Amino acid sequence: MGKPLTISIGKMSHLEELFITSFRDEEILDFESISSPLRSLRFSLRYRLKEFLNWISVLQNLRGLTLRFTRLRNIKDLPNLEFIYLHQAYDGEELHFQECSFRRLKLLIVGKLEGLKVVKMDREALPHLEQLDIGDCLLLEEIPSNIEHLPNLKSLIIKDMTREFVASLQPNGGSHYWKIEHVTFVTILLKYGGWATFKKYRLGEPSLLELLQ
Repeated sequence: MGKPLTISIGKMSHLEELFITSFRDEEILDFESISSPLRSLRFSLRYRLKEFLNWISVLQNLRGLTLRFTRLRNIKDLPNLEFIYLHQAYDGEELHFQECSFRRLKLLIVGKLEGLKVVKMDREALPHLEQLDIGDCLLLEEIPSNIEHLPNLKSLIIKDMTREFVASLQPNGGSHYWKIEHVTFVTILLKYGGWATFKKYRLGEPSLLELLQ
């Protein structure tokens, strides 16, 4: 099934949106058999991959990228990308945004990266990032490095993270609050009741601080 599909995709020279979903976790799709790069403006992949796709790196018109369950070990720079969503898409312990990378990215969402412990953002990486969402990365030890140097970051959403992580961001005592005090809107989402039910809190909110005791 995999090879005929990728051959067919490679012939779609004017494709603008591509969404591919696998229904079996163990199934791996070999996209490298695509002979010519797509010109897709939006690309969504819910499929296991062996490695980051080389031809994605040369998609000059790509604006949005969604990767789910891909289990990659590396993420390459896409200079024109404005949106990226990673959900169970990365298996590494460290996610590193190198200097001057992702220069047009405005929205970054990372969710359920189960092995992730560190996020590094070099100076001058992600200079136009406006919103950062971090959710259910339970081994992540602290807020990304150099987040304080993101001049356009207006919204930070922290969802279903550990008590220690959330506590470190609180004003009046949080060890990493100084890194995010320039962010206009910081939202904390914590589960309550049912498994998919979340309650929204603001930084320093008394009811949130009580939960963190």
